[in-house]
Amino acid sequence: MAEVLLCCVFEYLNGYRLSWHRKQILRLPMARKLLLIVCAIIPGTVGVVVFGYYALVDWDALQLAYQNYEAVIDQNSGLEAIFVAHASQNIHRINLFADGTWTLLSALLAAVGIHGLSTGRA
Repeated sequence: MAEVLLCCVFEYLNGYRLSWHRKQILRLPMARKLLLIVCAIIPGTVGVVVFGYYALVDWDALQLAYQNYEAVIDQNSGLEAIFVAHASQNIHRINLFADGTWTLLSALLAAVGIHGLSTGRA
């Protein structure tokens, strides 16, 4: 039943003809708004908050790892210590890149939902 309803919602949003009883259920503009809010705006906003928070946490960890890397270089430590410090700060760079990417993708999802709400069909 849920699959049929979801199929009908997507067909309605794409403008295809539906049978009479399905049209009556999905003709409500509230169904479209609710679908956009639940499937795009709320997850996008939550994603921006969560991934943005972890991006800031990883940014602080990257700053500490880079300070450690600079300290190891300034101390003229062995090559192995330099490689370990370099790998540690690169790990934080990759984590920060991934968190930033997910933050931007979540913002894009929320923006698509907001755009869908603001451009309703007449």
